[in-house]
Amino acid sequence: MAEETYDITLFVDGGSRGNPGPAGIGAVIVRDGRAPATVSEFIGEATNNEAEYQALIAGLKKAAELSSGSIHVKADSLLMVKQLLGHYKIKSDQLRPLHAEAAALLKTFARVGIEHIPREANAAADKLVNAALDKATGKTKKLKPAAKPIVESSVITFLSDFGHRDAWTAIVKNTMKNINPHADVLSITHDIESFDVRQGAFVLETAVADINAAVHLAVVDPAVGAGRDLIIQTKRGDYLVGPDNGLLLPAATRLGGIESAYVIRADDSAAPPCPTFHARDIFALAAAALAAGEEPGLLADLIDPVSLAPAPYGYATVVDGQIDVEIINIDGFGTLRLNVEEEVAQSAGYSPPALVGLTLEDAQLELNLGRTFTDVGQNEMLLLFDSSGYLCVAVNRGSAAAVLNATAGDKATLRLLKS
Repeated sequence: MAEETYDITLFVDGGSRGNPGPAGIGAVIVRDGRAPATVSEFIGEATNNEAEYQALIAGLKKAAELSSGSIHVKADSLLMVKQLLGHYKIKSDQLRPLHAEAAALLKTFARVGIEHIPREANAAADKLVNAALDKATGKTKKLKPAAKPIVESSVITFLSDFGHRDAWTAIVKNTMKNINPHADVLSITHDIESFDVRQGAFVLETAVADINAAVHLAVVDPAVGAGRDLIIQTKRGDYLVGPDNGLLLPAATRLGGIESAYVIRADDSAAPPCPTFHARDIFALAAAALAAGEEPGLLADLIDPVSLAPAPYGYATVVDGQIDVEIINIDGFGTLRLNVEEEVAQSAGYSPPALVGLTLEDAQLELNLGRTFTDVGQNEMLLLFDSSGYLCVAVNRGSAAAVLNATAGDKATLRLLKS
């Protein structure tokens, strides 16, 4: 199918230094491969969102002087684009009249296209905004230093317990791509055991550290529709999106801790969410918007991180060389991951090679702490630190879970016998 063509392409951008603060608008009108008109104006005190709408209004008025035919509007404000397309409600009293004026101007054109574009594709309009602000304030300052996302890439990771038998995974991915077609959606796994928040939290935690700053969507939500829906901004710069059931907290810790936490406002979308499919109707919308550059405060309400549901597992501590641990995960090979991190264990003298006593239920074992599975013979058990960063109980070419009849949540004790 041939790409749809328009008489005029209109790039618009607006922003304030402070929110609200001194604000400027910029617009570039492109016709026949040239830019016959631009807008660069200081508009006084305004919010970022008000400036985005003012830029659109000014750009439409200027474009109407050249043609009343077809127009293709391109903007990097996902909120404004989704409101113009009728996907988001307009809750702000300040934005309603601006939206109405912009909608009326759009109706004067014979055919209209509206598209969200990434910031880098809107550089010309952004430059005009900064030029207006610099001239008015006498200061040169980068526009919107914190208003756009910390996440530098448009990557969304996705983890769930949906499996692959049903269509849910594809539906959620498609929802995100519809909102943010520029996003690269990377599946971590969808084979988390049904309703197993502990397993989901562990897999998410161990995955995110090896992925560059991104938006991480995780859905293992046994109480879907009954709990809070979260956005967590981490100190590394990632966003975590998912239910408030502890699923996101280990990953937040792995990413440097919580910078801020928010509860998503589900009533911002035009259509009410399905109570049993928040993954599609709430989480996917938020993840796609964050990856496109929206501020979390436009989608959600700030809350105290202390109010969040606790993580499904904690971290072991060392007392006089003894470590009381918990099995926090069992992988597909039957390897038991214990909740003691390599740095903590090694600070207590648990460094390979060593001999360690393990007490688990009725079993009392003396195990070698090695570096690789082959430090012991085939079908023999050992301790080692694997790529998860945790201490593990493993069997060389076998299953420690099967040998010890162990399950996640079981408690154990470690004692250093010889180092």
